[in-house]
Amino acid sequence: MKSDPSQATPFIAFINQRTLAVLSTASDNLPWGAPVHLLSEPTDRGFSCFFITRSETRKTRNILANPAVALTMVGDRILETLQMTGLASVVSDAGRADEILGRINETLGERIKTIAPPSNLVAGVVCVIEVAIDYARLSDYSNAPIRREISLSGASK
Repeated sequence: MKSDPSQATPFIAFINQRTLAVLSTASDNLPWGAPVHLLSEPTDRGFSCFFITRSETRKTRNILANPAVALTMVGDRILETLQMTGLASVVSDAGRADEILGRINETLGERIKTIAPPSNLVAGVVCVIEVAIDYARLSDYSNAPIRREISLSGASK
């Protein structure tokens, strides 16, 4: 099911209201899950999610070896979930990375300080990771099941 990128709006709103997600990566047949704080924005093909991490973390090494990732978020009520897949990459353009880092700090600054104190971030080289989302499913099971899906690659999951 090919979707209009403008349909990404409810997904972006869900992400930017909650921000904490579990990133799933794998390398050498070894899966890894790590919490990340996300910032999301629309793109020409749908939307992307961004997060910051140190360049020597296991999640960064896994992404460099295998860019296919999954992101999972739980809503304010346990019966809301957002599941996404996409391709992750390090933002290599210094100007773009600085812009995203500034927006992450502005938007998520207080939340990030409680999870990852700035002293931890400056201990290593910080990089900005972009996940170009190719599939997302937002489900709300609080009353009758409500599910919204967007497949930006044309594949159904």
